Amino acid sequence: MAPEAKWLGLSGFISFLLKYRVVDRIFINCTHCELIKRSYELLKTLAEYGKLNKSLLTIIWNNSQGKHEEIMRATLDILQKLALNLKLDGLKLLFTKVKEIPNENYNEMLVDFLKEYTKSAMLNYARIKREGTGSLITDTMSMFSRKNESVDSQQYFNLDKLWVLTFAS
Repeated sequence: MAPEAKWLGLSGFISFLLKYRVVDRIFINCTHCELIKRSYELLKTLAEYGKLNKSLLTIIWNNSQGKHEEIMRATLDILQKLALNLKLDGLKLLFTKVKEIPNENYNEMLVDFLKEYTKSAMLNYARIKREGTGSLITDTMSMFSRKNESVDSQQYFNLDKLWVLTFAS
């Protein structure tokens, strides 16, 4: 029998978070505003290591809709901060969720979120395009298709939605 480890490394920590479904526990089972606010560093770690997948992001997003205002605000604050660390598929998923909200359902909180999310997503998108995704195949194909970059970026953020909401009133 192997001796029990005294310390938990980063990969073990990430495995623990996923195995024990910590994100589910925070955003489904125990939606307490302070717990949500304090979960950012855990979520950021998962995002930085590519473990904040579409199903986890959907769980988090669903917590930002139709709940008490403080829970919605705390969740949206985390999502806009996470936009700086998400992979492109995560940005694409979140922006798809944002686009599904009808313009007439936007309030001040959602407009603020959209503004901050757009800034974070644009910064992250620029960083990924500058540094690459880490995948040789994806980065090589991207290098040969730079001419479609403006169309490509609209999958992750789009200033049009922000402009429409800003000047709609």
